[in-house]
Amino acid sequence: MNKDIQQRIDYYAKKCTERIKHKPSISLPRNFKFRNERLALYKIRMHQLIEEQKEQRRIKISKVDAFAGMGEIDHKVMDDELHGLFHSDHRNGREMTDQFFLNSDNTITLEVYWDGKLVQDIRFNNSGKLSEQGRKVVDNPINRFDLIGKTGTISRNVKIIDALEYPTSVSIRVQDEMGEEYWTGLEDADIDQ
Repeated sequence: MNKDIQQRIDYYAKKCTERIKHKPSISLPRNFKFRNERLALYKIRMHQLIEEQKEQRRIKISKVDAFAGMGEIDHKVMDDELHGLFHSDHRNGREMTDQFFLNSDNTITLEVYWDGKLVQDIRFNNSGKLSEQGRKVVDNPINRFDLIGKTGTISRNVKIIDALEYPTSVSIRVQDEMGEEYWTGLEDADIDQ
């Protein structure tokens, strides 16, 4: 393929990546005047990007849930990695932060930052089972969720932050429109608010 054509395809593909995240059906740019076969290549590239976005879907989870979801070996590896990065000579006193994510392929990702810059990205297996609600959340972070309490059902548009199901329980922390958090623990089909 002509190098110039490939560069142009990549340029438009990159330009549309952000739109793909939010809206899978992309309209072609008006100034895109390739012939049919080039247009077909462009559409193939768009399809590839959509698939990549699907694979990258994930939700942020707490460190506690990440620990609970990891096996003993993975937990030790993660602990050693965090300890090593914290005491690294290259850190030079920079602030270290970390984040954990539950991925749609039921793995857990640890991301470590120094002064906001990503320095390490490690993926671990999730030994717990990803709940049905969790799978929906990974595919679409904003969902309608019914929080069942002792007084009945409270329906709100909420963002589900944690949705990991373990062999005996599932823990879900939800946030309503006002930013107030609710914590629910599900044990043997009983929900406590």
